[in-house]
Amino acid sequence: MKYYITLSALILVLFSCHKKDSKIDGPSLEDLNGQFSVLSPLAASIDSVDFASGETVYFTALFSKTSEWNLKITGLVSGAVKTMTGTSNELNASSSLWSGETTNLPIFKNENCKVELTFPNETDTLITYVKVLQAKVNSGFLISDFENGFNSGWTSFIQSGANMNFQVLSDASSPQGNKYYNMAGTVNWDWLIGLVN
Repeated sequence: MKYYITLSALILVLFSCHKKDSKIDGPSLEDLNGQFSVLSPLAASIDSVDFASGETVYFTALFSKTSEWNLKITGLVSGAVKTMTGTSNELNASSSLWSGETTNLPIFKNENCKVELTFPNETDTLITYVKVLQAKVNSGFLISDFENGFNSGWTSFIQSGANMNFQVLSDASSPQGNKYYNMAGTVNWDWLIGLVN
């Protein structure tokens, strides 16, 4: 009888210690200690996109473990930049959808864009390219785009005794289009500093 009680207790202990739930609390040991590798390279869902007609593009990649990542899209002509960040083991439509917006001015033009995927804790850098066929149309009311120069009906305020600059310029600093209105100057007095609340 003692043998049956011991055997029953042993069987009860073995079966009662069985884990029924396969969900793990906390991060996976593979994510903490595993070696990072790229399982699927960075790719764009389409190689050219027309944002003006409402098209979007997303990027895909697959990694061996959950990692922090930074996706940077740079316009090769405009210098416009769009950044996305996240922590996951893959890039997909829900984490990397781009509809033509920018993170930093200037605005993207009709141009080729370099797409870089970097990992802060890894040395890998993945690169692909996307062509913007038509830039995103931004909503709002355009007062003037300065593409045809300065409106002759306008006047400019120039502070006397100051080195002021009020010109239409054409360089890479233009936030949208090719030209912009530059208002700049330096005065040698500073009594207004501190009066701004």
